[in-house]
Amino acid sequence: RASLGEHGVPPQGVLNRSGAVSAQATILVRQGDGARHILVQPGTVRAPEPEELQAEWFDGVRLLHVNGRHEAAARRAVELTRAAG
Repeated sequence: RASLGEHGVPPQGVLNRSGAVSAQATILVRQGDGARHILVQPGTVRAPEPEELQAEWFDGVRLLHVNGRHEAAARRAVELTRAAG
């Protein structure tokens, strides 16, 4: 949460799972041509359920980035973003 706030990302929508560890990714980018490699350290947290997403989290959203992981929740996020205009 602190790191997100430092980058201007509001903390609403961050779900806390007691005792769980979030997945982490490191992206390596080759300077010469921009080729990239993504290293993922899996976490122990369960996937978000679509019904956990709250419509007000998407008010004023100008950009929604989804990565295809947790497809059902990602689809719901797209629906809520579209509904919010």
